[in-house]
Amino acid sequence: MSRTLAILLVLGASAAAGPAKVAKKPAPAVTTPWLAPDSPGPVISDLPDNAEVLANLAQSDPDWPKYAFLVAADLETGWHLQQARASQLADKMTSAPPDRRAALDKQRLAALAQGKRMLARAVSLLATAVTLPAALRSPKLDEALFRLGTLYQQSGQPVEARRTFQHLIKDFPLSRFVPDAFLAFGDYFFEQNDMASARAFYEKVAQFPKARVYAYALYKTGWVDFNLGDATKALQDFVATVAASTDKTQATLHNAALKDLVLVYAKVGAPDKASAFFQRIAAGQARALLERLAEGYADDGNSKAAAIVRQAILDLGGQGKPAAPTP
Repeated sequence: MSRTLAILLVLGASAAAGPAKVAKKPAPAVTTPWLAPDSPGPVISDLPDNAEVLANLAQSDPDWPKYAFLVAADLETGWHLQQARASQLADKMTSAPPDRRAALDKQRLAALAQGKRMLARAVSLLATAVTLPAALRSPKLDEALFRLGTLYQQSGQPVEARRTFQHLIKDFPLSRFVPDAFLAFGDYFFEQNDMASARAFYEKVAQFPKARVYAYALYKTGWVDFNLGDATKALQDFVATVAASTDKTQATLHNAALKDLVLVYAKVGAPDKASAFFQRIAAGQARALLERLAEGYADDGNSKAAAIVRQAILDLGGQGKPAAPTP
């Protein structure tokens, strides 16, 4: 076991004792940790000893926040690795002989517990770091607040997450992380079934068309409008999402928006105009989308509409190609 990992595990196990030392998160050369297929936990190699440096700093040291942010990042990576390992073990359990399942489940639970400790320690370090004078002077404090809010969410502390995101929005209104913070509020209210409040925050995200979460906010707005009973507006929202998610990195969102576009079109669209509509929105996928629409009409017992759309598919001839697989 590397010296860095050993220190991280000690820090994780001693979370209740309170934070050690921290500083802000510059960009040191840290390799990506990797998980050996049958190892009991993450294997971290070639890492600078951020945890060791942190352990030897006084909290009053100006560098404490910097190294606390680095160690928190290492711990968060370890948490993700433990989550992945637990998932791998769960998959193995489904095909393992009965006499092996108990042992695999024990390893799975141990991985989850280890990851939970690492996540808790990461939260503790960041929560302390962002309050220190050295961090308050840092140009990256907005990033640290965003990371802390995200970790609060991941650790099941929604109240603290919202408080942290509110701090980010209030004190750093020009930060590139503000759209993400607005999105977090929108998603919270969506889960609470408060659609009006969710819509208000998604609309705030939409004020940042260059934000990485812009298209996703449009997508969630579509579901807000659908849940509020305005299928026509939801259709417009999903059309906007399709147009805003053409980058290959957003393929999953793009395909989800197309799938839901069909669902909403079946509610408010005219069957005889469906072919022109889907050719305009997604020409190369029009045939597959129309086939899905015809199936939807048939499943709803609307055989007349289904027949109209099926005739439109025949009229397409060789045009169009199958839609990308639905996630």
